[in-house]
Amino acid sequence: MIDNTKNPKHNKKKTIGYILLVLIILAVILTLTFQLGDINEIIHTFKQLDGLKFLGAIGVTFIYLIFTALTGFFIVVFQKVNISKKASFYINSTEYFFNGITPTQSGSQPIQAYYYMKEGASADDTTTVLIVNFIIYQFMVIIMSTVAIGIFYKQLLTVLDRSVWILWSGYSINILVFLFILSLVYVKGVSTFIIKLLGLLGKIKPLNKIMTRLITSTPKFVSDFQKSIKLLLKRKRITIFTTLVRIIALTGYYAIPFFVTWAFNIPVGINDLGYFLAGTIISSTLMAWFPLPGAAGGVEGTFLLTFTNLELANGTILSGNQVASIMLMWRFLSYYFAMMYGLIMYFVYHYSSYRKVKYHDIYKKAEHNPERLKIALFTDAYDPVVSGVVVSVDNLRRGLEDLGHDVYIITTKSNKAKIKDDPKIIRVPGIGLVKKSLSGFRYVPFVGRYASKIRKMNFDIIHVHTELTMGKLAVLTKKWTGAPLIYTSHTIYDDAGGYVNKRFETILYPILGKIIHNIIGKFSKTADEIVVPTIKGQEYLIKNGHKGSFNIIPTGIDLSRFHLEHINQEIVDLMKKEMEIEDDFTFIYVGRIANEKSISSLFEGFHEYLKHRPGKFIVVGGGPQLIELKELVKKWQIEKNVIFTGFVDWQMIGYYYATGNVFLNASVSETQGLTYAEAMANSRPLIVREDPGITDMIVDGENGFKYQTNEELVNKMIYVYDNQSILKEIGNKARISSNDYSKENFAIKMQHLYQETLKNILEK
Repeated sequence: MIDNTKNPKHNKKKTIGYILLVLIILAVILTLTFQLGDINEIIHTFKQLDGLKFLGAIGVTFIYLIFTALTGFFIVVFQKVNISKKASFYINSTEYFFNGITPTQSGSQPIQAYYYMKEGASADDTTTVLIVNFIIYQFMVIIMSTVAIGIFYKQLLTVLDRSVWILWSGYSINILVFLFILSLVYVKGVSTFIIKLLGLLGKIKPLNKIMTRLITSTPKFVSDFQKSIKLLLKRKRITIFTTLVRIIALTGYYAIPFFVTWAFNIPVGINDLGYFLAGTIISSTLMAWFPLPGAAGGVEGTFLLTFTNLELANGTILSGNQVASIMLMWRFLSYYFAMMYGLIMYFVYHYSSYRKVKYHDIYKKAEHNPERLKIALFTDAYDPVVSGVVVSVDNLRRGLEDLGHDVYIITTKSNKAKIKDDPKIIRVPGIGLVKKSLSGFRYVPFVGRYASKIRKMNFDIIHVHTELTMGKLAVLTKKWTGAPLIYTSHTIYDDAGGYVNKRFETILYPILGKIIHNIIGKFSKTADEIVVPTIKGQEYLIKNGHKGSFNIIPTGIDLSRFHLEHINQEIVDLMKKEMEIEDDFTFIYVGRIANEKSISSLFEGFHEYLKHRPGKFIVVGGGPQLIELKELVKKWQIEKNVIFTGFVDWQMIGYYYATGNVFLNASVSETQGLTYAEAMANSRPLIVREDPGITDMIVDGENGFKYQTNEELVNKMIYVYDNQSILKEIGNKARISSNDYSKENFAIKMQHLYQETLKNILEK
């Protein structure tokens, strides 16, 4: 039973007691060894040890140690427990030390539980991880020992002879333990039965206090086991994956004696490996529940019985002295070496925690000027990449700098990109992605290696705008510095499948979608504050499991460059002339040409519109769907009515808006609606697809129009053509509505959030 409430700091008496236990175990092993073997022969066997071959034994020992820790580690990952992966691995790796110095096989659990919760895991999550890990172990022990007995029973019977009762008694105990675990779930009234049994034992005076405590905790104990079993049955991915990891760990453990025998230059062959695995399973596993420290004595004695006088495949018979030597080395590696490894990992964990606490203290003691903050904006894409996120980050940077803050951009670097030399932009080398539609993005392997450099820059605020590699770097920076982390969710991945592949939703999404949602969930848990540009972004995060608060702050834009008073009308007229649209009624789309923008539906609507009214359609921008749309226009023979500009200089975007009469957009993957705000600032009436949380900025018939079906789109297009006299008034109202999306308002709102978050962190 796991006690999650006790602090494992031991007093001197307990520490001395644990040391004595370890020494007793050593004494038992040596006593057994020297009783059953000749010390001189054992020393002679040790002299035959081949150093290079012994590395093989050490290798499989490390497989056992690492993969055992990984079992609990992966349960933590799959369960999304609120604890860092590194801390989880360290805590799981301390198991060998604490199991070794306590009288029970699961002596490490209370200590591991304490450190899990210290790192931020809930009591329920902690209990689930430890119980699931135990259940998987016990299940695999039964399976592997059953297979071992089934295959090698005759050979075991020959070696054990009259001592075969040890095999069956140990096996029976393990079966009973496993049946007890199953009864906790499938037998009604088992909790009541356990309480009654404990009550009977409690009538014995020396046991009264212990039994009373156990009776009190029994209902929760049974409930925790039931939850864990149900989790294993429900989430098969956890069960299958962690079981495979545990099999690797146990196989490594059971293989140690074989490699030790090989290292002693005893002529053992690959044909003997099966029996060595089976013999070690029986020696160690079936004695696991004998009430001795670390199962010492029972394990060692059974090992000597199981292997002494064993005939190897080549006819060699293992002598008692050789088996004693093998057993000593096996126990050294699997017990004392494992204890040392666990102790080292314990110190590594504490050193890691100490460094973290140290840097957190430095952060809190440092001076932080709320009016001049040092801010790091983390983003996977920045200039020269063109995207809504890049625009948002750049506008935030400039708005904050105008308010007097010191702002840095932490982003990726392309070796081929032509970039400006800016000391405030820190670029991390990355690997370009193969997919053309993602050509501006970079993957940074082992991004954690850059965390130390970023930490030393002593940022007051960390603001992350991505869930990918730079996002991971931001999280690591927060963990090492203690600086508050603000997370802005820019992308709704459910709607952006086409960004990667046309068949994303049907083929890739079931896999990638879960990964993305897990990442988003982790970010929302790690962040001190979460920012979403719209209600739609908030609903998306709630759907992905976030239960905390949100800050809805619309992305700011440098609206002044879209205002008509800052646009030279003569240039606009010249552009119209070049595009041969001087006298035409024109619709305009500005943005990325990609599947997730649903542009093909706009073309369908425009194609139908042309059957009723004249007009032109200007498509400003580039992207992976451009060629497909050009072929569609050619197929419909409307080339004279559609103008594709391709990529244009960002400084000219305002002029292109001014060449159109009405702005069109059909996307439902937006979280910010940047082009909506730009078009409104340019006094363009909008016709956009209904998208709750995004199109709330538009009042239908007042500052623009909204539609749901393509039929409605065509009707709205015909309406604005037939009522051109009202477009100027609608455009003026759109211009006024756009003021809420200025970069100045954006920066002021974000500054306030930074200051409040910093205040809360420092007051903790």
